Amino acid sequence: MKDNLSEAELGYIAAIIDGEGCITIQKTHQPRREGLYYRRLVVEISNTSYELMDWLQARLGGNITDRDKGGNRKIQYRLMLTSNNAYTLLKAVGKYFVIKGAQANWGIMFYELAKERQLSVGGEFARFSELSQDDINREEFIKEQISKLNQKGVY
Repeated sequence: MKDNLSEAELGYIAAIIDGEGCITIQKTHQPRREGLYYRRLVVEISNTSYELMDWLQARLGGNITDRDKGGNRKIQYRLMLTSNNAYTLLKAVGKYFVIKGAQANWGIMFYELAKERQLSVGGEFARFSELSQDDINREEFIKEQISKLNQKGVY
């Protein structure tokens, strides 16, 4: 993420995430290490405007993918930020959220717990299968809180 974003840009980015984004905790499998997986913080933004996604990527980094649903539908573009990039973004725009402030706070808490654990095990993120039961329970609790906030429809 660029260091010199204006307050207006930060507010605009928060508004885009409020309307077009998702903040979640994702379980990711380790390639070439069967049975090992870990959870990571993810911020995704989806939109049909490539120009918007390109503008965001120029300021935030991340990867853009596209999805063509066929028929007469527009191509949907998705920008994904994970782990430290997602954390840095949420810390920068958190005060501007109208809708997703609680999800951002839970995501920040998740990342900070994972980072604290990383420092305690010598600099490498602990994989989910290597975590203590307390760590697993804490991560699962935070994931559940974000999932509840992300639910659609009537609660």
